Amino acid sequence: MAKNEVEKARDAYQVISTKLKAGETLIHVLSDDDLSSEGFNSVEPDLEDVYFSTLFNCKKFSPDNKNGE
Repeated sequence: MAKNEVEKARDAYQVISTKLKAGETLIHVLSDDDLSSEGFNSVEPDLEDVYFSTLFNCKKFSPDNKNGE
């Protein structure tokens, strides 16, 4: 995924992590919906996904976050 696409994905989805692998950026998105029609592949969550989704939600609902994003 190109760098500008990562930023667009962050605006549109709950991106919980990014990784650079073989020169390509991979993102993990937290969603209950099937996003395969939008080019995403569903994966079984691992401990890393649990960790980053917890951090994402803590940040999202932090009292310092005025707009809930």
